[in-house]
Amino acid sequence: MLLHRWVARIFTLQVILHSILEFILYHRKGEVDAEQKEPYWIWGAVATVACCIMVVISTLYFRRKSYEIFLILHILLAIFVIAGSWYHVEFRYERKWGYEFWLYATCAVWFFDRLMRVARLAKNGVKRAEVTQITDNIVRIDIKDVRWDANPGRHAYVYFPTLNALRPWENHPFSVVPYCAASVEKTRGRHIKLSVAGISLYVRRSTGLTKALQLHKDLVTLIDGPYRNNSTSGVLKTDRLILIAGGIGVTAVLPFIAHHTNVKLFWSVKASSQGLVDSLSDVLQDLSEKEVRVGSRFNIQDLLEREEAEDWQRIGVVVCGPGTLCDDVRSLVAKRARSGVASWELDVEAFSW
Repeated sequence: MLLHRWVARIFTLQVILHSILEFILYHRKGEVDAEQKEPYWIWGAVATVACCIMVVISTLYFRRKSYEIFLILHILLAIFVIAGSWYHVEFRYERKWGYEFWLYATCAVWFFDRLMRVARLAKNGVKRAEVTQITDNIVRIDIKDVRWDANPGRHAYVYFPTLNALRPWENHPFSVVPYCAASVEKTRGRHIKLSVAGISLYVRRSTGLTKALQLHKDLVTLIDGPYRNNSTSGVLKTDRLILIAGGIGVTAVLPFIAHHTNVKLFWSVKASSQGLVDSLSDVLQDLSEKEVRVGSRFNIQDLLEREEAEDWQRIGVVVCGPGTLCDDVRSLVAKRARSGVASWELDVEAFSW
């Protein structure tokens, strides 16, 4: 997503510069009034305006306000950008200079991306999920028979097509937690504990699709994934790994526990989220070093200084939670790294879709 955003921003900047420079050129020639009535000019303006609107509504503020509306507008505006660019080139150059091949490549990439999404949905198959109420605004979605591990830095786009029959294509990105349930089978008088393959999603209900998530025993679910958020190799090679989470952000750091031998978790939640702590007790029971605070926050600076005082040579930090928490951790880790006492690695698993 980081690459996607920055490529889009650079592209939009180039489009704006192209429009401004062309306007200045025709203005100096005294041809603006005539040219701006031409179809190629109008379609170019359509593509430019659509690009600018896409960048604005793709900011975190609008995505959090209504992810569903953002997603629909994002796709529609992308279609206007492609259509506007096509007719801009077609009316201006009539395929004499080969500019249309750039649009062929753009469409090919887009269609390939959609094809791969369909392929991943088909590979994962149609799943049946169980939705459980954890707190007043948090639900857990258990999806069995998912044949890939919840490795660090992974997320998936999940569809619930039966929740809204008018918009079955809507999906949301979620961090993935290993499914922790197990079954007990009796064979020849002996009880054998069998683990159940699957994943769990912890979802904070807000607006749109997530608001419709209610108690359900057999919810039709489609999974597009897994995808990687960031490169996690740096933090996993450290001597000590510190996991810092705020609220439901713990779901993004939990997969790191099974992939490092020296881990400590610092997790703070609101008092109203006690049910979330209880729900994850089985997942955390094997982690010997953990501090969980309900209704209070950690002093991040003190926390990092205490870990640094243990004389670890390389310390990794993974953080996920509210934006202010991530910003504080990023700033304080950078400050500790500049001190030179230890080598630090940072991975920010921010909820910033």
